[in-house]
Amino acid sequence: MGLKKSVDEVRVEIPGDLKYEKVVREVTEVVATRMGFSDTEVKNMKVAVDEASSNAIRHAKPKDPKDNRVVITYSIEPSKLVISIKDNGQGFDPKAVRPSIDSLIESEGGRGIFLMKNLTDKVEYDTSPGKGTTVRLIKYLNQDRKKSR
Repeated sequence: MGLKKSVDEVRVEIPGDLKYEKVVREVTEVVATRMGFSDTEVKNMKVAVDEASSNAIRHAKPKDPKDNRVVITYSIEPSKLVISIKDNGQGFDPKAVRPSIDSLIESEGGRGIFLMKNLTDKVEYDTSPGKGTTVRLIKYLNQDRKKSR
């Protein structure tokens, strides 16, 4: 029998309303700081999680608007932090969202996926029509990132 990896989890569920994003930013800061990420990494993760949660709030569009809720789970592992942002909306095709550099500069929105990919080490999507979307943001601790390169 193998040893099970120790993983702590923190879970936050918010209504689908942008006024609750501050809660998500604060929890992200506390969890990432406690894990030993640098100030810059913590700020970057706050931006990435803010983008993912605001995308879920704005774009999920569940069948019943009363069901618009977002669940953020922080999986704290010895070598990394995995932040999962789940909505119960209609799902989307992440490959269809490929903004051009010009549109990123000129538009007021549309930078979320770009920012998430550039402020974390890995972004994963689990999405299907009518079943919602889970975005996983993965950030490795410095020492582990250096070993894997």
